[in-house]
Amino acid sequence: MAESLVDESRDRVFAWPMRTAAALGVCLLIFASCGTPEAFDGVKRAPRANIDVFEAGKEPSRPYKVIMTFSEEGGSGDEADRHRDFVRTAKKLGADAIIFKETKTGGWSFNGFGGGTKATFSATAVVYEAETK
Repeated sequence: MAESLVDESRDRVFAWPMRTAAALGVCLLIFASCGTPEAFDGVKRAPRANIDVFEAGKEPSRPYKVIMTFSEEGGSGDEADRHRDFVRTAKKLGADAIIFKETKTGGWSFNGFGGGTKATFSATAVVYEAETK
C-alpha cells in the first residue's frame, strides 16, 4: 500500500510538467497561427485604417493588383463574420480595397448544435496601381 502511494505521487509529479508542456505547445501553435499572412508579391505594407469594399459583382474602376485571396467555409449564417475577418486581414496587409466574391452554397455542415447548409466565402485583397496615360 505504501509503495502504491509513492508510485501515485511520483506519477502526479511527472504528469504535471508534461501536461503543462503540452498546454504551452498548444498555446504556441495558436499564437503562431495568428500572424498576418504575407502578401503574394512579398511587399510589406503599412496597415490601413480604412479600405474600399466592393460587393460581389462590383470591381474598382482603377487598375489594381491582387495581393491576397481569402476563402473560408462555414454555415450559411456566417457570412458577416467571415467578411469582417477578411476586411480585418486585408487592412493588416495594407490593401487599398477588398473585393468580395459570390458566396457558394452546397452540402451540409454539422456541429454540436445541429446542422445547416455549408457555404464557401471568398474575397480578394488588392492594391491600386498607378494609372498609365
